[in-house]
Amino acid sequence: MRGPAVEYVDYDPNYPAVFQHINRLIDSAVGGCRVVHIGSTSVRGLGGRGVLDSAVVAPTGGHPSLVEALKRVGFTEFPYGAVQPGLRIDVRLEEREYPAVLYVITEDHEYLQGWLVFTKYMQAHPEQIERYAQVKRDALARGRTDAWAYQEAKTPYLVELARMMEADRRG
Repeated sequence: MRGPAVEYVDYDPNYPAVFQHINRLIDSAVGGCRVVHIGSTSVRGLGGRGVLDSAVVAPTGGHPSLVEALKRVGFTEFPYGAVQPGLRIDVRLEEREYPAVLYVITEDHEYLQGWLVFTKYMQAHPEQIERYAQVKRDALARGRTDAWAYQEAKTPYLVELARMMEADRRG
């Protein structure tokens, strides 16, 4: 199953407010869950596909009831993500619609751990923000607008970035 076509969108300073809206919505549905802003929109200045990604952290056994509660406040199924369950919602803020994806994930999931390390690293290494943005723009300029092709085009940089993050972690 393929997702919608990808377009490059510059960083929007409203992303933190959109995340706070999502966080409040989740809290109203399931209160007390940890919600984490992840992906490019969590890094000030990093452009990308313009979809705000976040994760709600919960034990696996609670995922089905959590998903049902989130659907009752407006989230819908999102089958395209590498992590399932995935949900989506559009948030309206200042006359604009912001698409958002929410992953329901466990604390120890390798993707969550990777997303958290990515955000921290990028915030500490602003020189990588523009470099990654250029990788994304180049991929799209080469016609890699299908979500999976776009991800594949970014993979060499992401592999290099993972090596840099590991070297940074080891000091």
